[in-house]
Amino acid sequence: FKLITTVQDLKKYFDADQLTPEFNGTFHYDHDDWIRFRIKLEPFMTGCRSAAKLAMGVMHQFTNTKLGDSVPECKILLEQHQQKVKEVFEDSRLSALQVEGEQILI
Repeated sequence: FKLITTVQDLKKYFDADQLTPEFNGTFHYDHDDWIRFRIKLEPFMTGCRSAAKLAMGVMHQFTNTKLGDSVPECKILLEQHQQKVKEVFEDSRLSALQVEGEQILI
């Protein structure tokens, strides 16, 4: 453990583009920008957690489904699984999350 007490010591561990001008660096930081970003990000993260729960629920259904005993039963199960996956990927909540995520990155 070493206590850094000077800007020169700080520059031994960080590049100038990682330091703000107060520390003789070039990194631009605006706390108001950061707050605005977090205000957008927090609901998006909540939506992502909800989407993950949806996906995990579907995967749980798949793992707990009894396998078919015959080829026709297996074909039906496969079709049901494919339909369920399609429904998940077409879920309006996921579409909204994709748009929201793209807007956050802009």
